[in-house]
Amino acid sequence: MIVSIRYLSLLAILAIALAACGAAPAAQPPTPLPTGTAPAPTQAPTTPAPTVVPTTVSATAVAPISVTDDLGRTVTLDAVPRRIVSLAPSVTEILFAIGADPRVVGNTRFCNYPPEAADLPEIGGFSASSISIEAIVGLEPDLVIAGTARQQPVVEQLEQLGVPVVVLAPASVDAVYASILQVGVLTGNSDEAMQVVATMQDRIAAVADVVATIPDTERPTVYWEVFNDPLTTTGPNTFIGQMMALIGATNIFADASEDYPAISPETVFERNPQVILGPDSQGDLLTAEALSERPGWADIQAVRDGRVYTLDGDIISRPGPRLADAIESLAATLYPAAFGTPSSATGGFPLTIENCGITQTYDAPPARAVTMNQHVTEVMLALGLQDRLVGTAYLDDAILPEYQAAYDAIPVLAEEYPALEVLLAAQPDFVYGGFRSAFAEDSGRTRAALAENGANSFLSTEYCAEGPVTMETVYADIRAIGAIFDVLERAEALIGEMQAQIDAVQAKLPSGERLRVFVYDSGEDTPFTAGGNGIANEIITLAGGENIFADLNETFGEPSWEEVIARDPEVILIFDYGDTSAEQKQEFLLNTPALAGISAIQNERFAVLPLSSVVAGVRNPDAVEQVERALYPEAFK
Repeated sequence: MIVSIRYLSLLAILAIALAACGAAPAAQPPTPLPTGTAPAPTQAPTTPAPTVVPTTVSATAVAPISVTDDLGRTVTLDAVPRRIVSLAPSVTEILFAIGADPRVVGNTRFCNYPPEAADLPEIGGFSASSISIEAIVGLEPDLVIAGTARQQPVVEQLEQLGVPVVVLAPASVDAVYASILQVGVLTGNSDEAMQVVATMQDRIAAVADVVATIPDTERPTVYWEVFNDPLTTTGPNTFIGQMMALIGATNIFADASEDYPAISPETVFERNPQVILGPDSQGDLLTAEALSERPGWADIQAVRDGRVYTLDGDIISRPGPRLADAIESLAATLYPAAFGTPSSATGGFPLTIENCGITQTYDAPPARAVTMNQHVTEVMLALGLQDRLVGTAYLDDAILPEYQAAYDAIPVLAEEYPALEVLLAAQPDFVYGGFRSAFAEDSGRTRAALAENGANSFLSTEYCAEGPVTMETVYADIRAIGAIFDVLERAEALIGEMQAQIDAVQAKLPSGERLRVFVYDSGEDTPFTAGGNGIANEIITLAGGENIFADLNETFGEPSWEEVIARDPEVILIFDYGDTSAEQKQEFLLNTPALAGISAIQNERFAVLPLSSVVAGVRNPDAVEQVERALYPEAFK
């Protein structure tokens, strides 16, 4: 029987159509093309509607099996193959995903996922010149699957030797689905292949649904840097370009006719992207600090705002089953408030989580976790995860009474942050930090160092978010931790309780103008205050106040006392922590003559919150209520 393979339609899941294109595998650097000097696009590119083609796939392969591959070649197999060699990481991932891995007898040195793929015999690299025909023939395959048209010289040599070769070079998301189904037919794993595709479609549809709710004004312009020498980017017709379009971002080089054009630094500066992305292979070259050293680039908005991120190059550029992971990771990077965790975090492992520019995969829930900073410790305890904690550190004030008994049973590794050696002695497989200082470069406790020692890590998104942190940011982090520890139901229940408390408090808000609030954290020569980007600003807003420095585009800032006086706050919110007590801070403010004319000082209107209440965590609803009680006490009588 002859089995025909046709492209699987996308059902109705893609809100933005994807144009056909060629993809560059992660292991094979694309060839830079001439410098693109076309003018910047004035709007996001439009693409044709997706082609809907009926699917005709047999659930069981029956010999002979005949397929037409992506080079237009018809390949016929007399029997279902039992010894398969893969010439591309994407092909290897497909074979493993559909359950055909027991028949894979060899692959390339770049085939590193899933981990057991790396244990197979290697036949060379990805480029045709690096592949050993002798090694392939020595494995006695009855099917070889190539991953790009650039491997055609290998294909021709194997054909001359009588070895069947199928070339899969998918040029779009639809074509990736088709490749997976085609491999399913070739191997007799059609049912499994269809399930893989259906799962991918569901996950990508979930991303598209969320993106549809994001206003156009919040969808960023993006520059993707493939290489730095020569400076190379991605055009609209690569997988990366397609994925950016899918999640509503505008590629600043969407007008490029080449897939991977070489471009000038001046053109990037002129187009002024809001976000800069690239593969993690670029490492230290793609950081806001490193890019700011390029002439003029310190003034690019993405560099100025610190919105420079690297993504797992293997995941983001392989046209295979992890395409859904790539789209989720990209969406989570650009829209952290909407995508605190990838859509795959709805349950099940392996689980890939993007957090603060770092993508990590969890094969199972962590069993030995360490928390550093009080507010993240309380998140873990609120989720009932004390049995997973083998250590904790750094309290700013007393633990919440309801968590005291659970907290007392957890080893305290240090009063503040533990040294790296002390931390590793606890043998953690997960470390959760609340402040950026938890993973400070000069401490040795970097996330990279922890990964090298077998521990995944997570940083509170408040300290890497682009733009204002809201309660949605807090909820997204709780969902992420719930997914990582496989307690999503608990996470959703906790979020529901927090939302209900805030709703009840807000129902008491009186109508009329909002009271002006000045946050006093510390400082005498200049005040250290809360800007518009941190959770403190959100707490004040939800409590019916107006942060007088909400226009500071940062979490904390240092305006002048003259600015405080000019903005005349009606209430002063003091953050209580450290060696200087809230009472001492209040006395300083009351006894500073220059501040005597401020309304809050004249009326002695102060509110006090402990530090643990004004960082992203489970105390935030209580903080909203406390601030609202201080602003509008009559509403609670």
